[in-house]
Amino acid sequence: DRPVELTVTEILEDLTGRLRQQIKAELELELRELEDQQHFLTLEQIFIENRVYKAIETVKTAEGVKKAVYKGMEPYREWFVREMVDDDVERLLRIPIRRISLYDIEKHREQLDDIVRAIKEASRKLRQLTKTTIAYLEDLLARYGGEYPRRTEITSFELVSKKEVALENLKLAYDPESGFFGW
Repeated sequence: DRPVELTVTEILEDLTGRLRQQIKAELELELRELEDQQHFLTLEQIFIENRVYKAIETVKTAEGVKKAVYKGMEPYREWFVREMVDDDVERLLRIPIRRISLYDIEKHREQLDDIVRAIKEASRKLRQLTKTTIAYLEDLLARYGGEYPRRTEITSFELVSKKEVALENLKLAYDPESGFFGW
């Protein structure tokens, strides 16, 4: 965060650390989003398969509807991914009747299984962050390496004589006052 002179190794270490942090942040975000999807799909499954929505048919007030949903979902709390909140209840109440009547249990369970697999994969990648970072870089090389070939060549170093270098740097000069001619 300030101007410094760094070696190539220090620059690579800094950039690698930044890349690790970025990949970690992306994986944590993906994990949170997947857990939110799993949570809502689980609530939806309980709400529809166990016909919790039937309890709200006789209730007249909005507050009563919320209480009925909470009460109807209470026996299934052990299946929740996290605690149910008012936003979850509102989202459940916005499910159209048509979607409830066309609900496909097997398709829904497959969707939940896919999300659980994705959560396990994201968790595994987070636990093995170094391997994930290496795999990310290897993937970049595999995809784009051919489009950006190396432009420099590494050749062998030849031994250079100090005398030859010193002679190359000498300047020939003439001093008119003293009449000196040399280097």
